[in-house]
Amino acid sequence: MIIIEKREQCCGCEACTNICPKNCINMTADDEGFLYPHVDEDKCVSCGLCEKVCPFINTDLSNEVKYGLAMQAKDKEILKECASGGVYTVLAKHITSAGGYAIGASINDDAVKHTILNDPIAVVSHSSSKYSQSRTFSIYKDTKKILEDYPNHKVLFSGTPCQVLALKNYLGREYDNLYTIDVVCAGVMSTRILSDYVHYMEGRKGSKISKLNFKFKEYGYASFTTKLLFDCGDEYSRSRLTDYLIKVFTAHIADRPSCGACVVKGDKRASDLSIFDCWHFAELTGKEDNDLGHTNVLVRTAKGQELLETYGNCFEIYDVNWQKAIHLDGNMVYGIQKHHPKRQEFFHHLNEGGLEYAIQKNIPVTYSDKIKEKLKRPLYKIGLIKLAGRINKKYFS
Repeated sequence: MIIIEKREQCCGCEACTNICPKNCINMTADDEGFLYPHVDEDKCVSCGLCEKVCPFINTDLSNEVKYGLAMQAKDKEILKECASGGVYTVLAKHITSAGGYAIGASINDDAVKHTILNDPIAVVSHSSSKYSQSRTFSIYKDTKKILEDYPNHKVLFSGTPCQVLALKNYLGREYDNLYTIDVVCAGVMSTRILSDYVHYMEGRKGSKISKLNFKFKEYGYASFTTKLLFDCGDEYSRSRLTDYLIKVFTAHIADRPSCGACVVKGDKRASDLSIFDCWHFAELTGKEDNDLGHTNVLVRTAKGQELLETYGNCFEIYDVNWQKAIHLDGNMVYGIQKHHPKRQEFFHHLNEGGLEYAIQKNIPVTYSDKIKEKLKRPLYKIGLIKLAGRINKKYFS
């Protein structure tokens, strides 16, 4: 039986609910909005399967890094929609075009959840950063069924490192048609934060959000913004300086407790490929950075290499020293992000007075932040924001 004695011991992957033969495990939210398994002991038969699939109990991280690449999609329309270099989206598009399946995180209304797609046009919904933890529901069970029902079709699964490990634990064996990508993770917020943010923004505007992009390259890759489109036709664009959701995420004031005790850190992973931002493209390759976004890719397995070789003509690809890439851009491959010292106070204020109240009490938007935000557009128009971003990427991001 899966027993969570400390919140730090559960990443909320939902593998235990997928594997339970008696359907006696349900995910329930705590007062921070994070989900944890609750076992109906009257129905439990003590089979131990839930413990067998748990990433915190069974951590088989055997795939070492073979080599590193910096990659960028040649398709500029795809590149515009993606958080960095568009690696996952291009692979997903071509796999689904050939009748295969892409499995990744999509934003639906005010929540993030994993979805299975076989439409090359629809896979763009898996693009861009989400920051909120993704609900997986029955995704591992559904993935296994697809793998076995369509053995001649490629299946591409992407998720956080713990979600990829949970899938591998659930499957219990390798499938020739499964390809996995882990997105190097700096922690995830609860679904409650995203929901509160969406409702707050819709309340301010008096209109529903029709499209949400948390890493829009309005001022280039080095100085991204959150962009919202509303049903009423209005647009919203702000950076982490003043946008509430990105401010909360970058402060690490609302991360899941287990993110501060992550068991999947290190250069070994369960995936075929690992991807993360490539901020230092010029330093890694000696080439000029076009500021459209590149992705660092760590190739771990022969299957990962095969995938990139199959669709390599869709990318600009550069060899990089993977240890240097991790040092410059991938500190979260090894490092565990410490929680903000005011994390407890933030959630107290969130429950007491809502999102804006909690932010202004703990990580307030300052007058200086507002001035910097107003300066971004005119500086971009005269070409200075790109220079400022090169000098200090964090200042205007």
